[in-house]
Amino acid sequence: MTPAQAHAPASLPDDPDLPFESYFREGAAPAEALLWWQLERNEPLLNALRALCHGPAALVRLRVWVFMELLAMPASRISRDALNQHFHSLRDEGLELVLKRLREANLLLWDGSQQQYG
Repeated sequence: MTPAQAHAPASLPDDPDLPFESYFREGAAPAEALLWWQLERNEPLLNALRALCHGPAALVRLRVWVFMELLAMPASRISRDALNQHFHSLRDEGLELVLKRLREANLLLWDGSQQQYG
């Protein structure tokens, strides 16, 4: 083994179940840091970010754009027809793809009795 190989970082497996601490050097995980504590206790935020930002760049951009547009809308409840009008420039399939992801991530709720998103 050459000196360069001896100091080369070991590759980590691409394992979704690998704990966060595994990415830090032994005993160096920031367990006492305030940000660490906040992230540990804010799983819904991390799930929302994963839902918005996972996948191809074009889809991520589309999801984030639709989500930000929804946040900017003055009404807290909106019908599907109103959404279709607001996002008239999107193809129906593209809008449905984004709305489905937002529903699955609980970032957008569908009230079937009122036929509205909220």
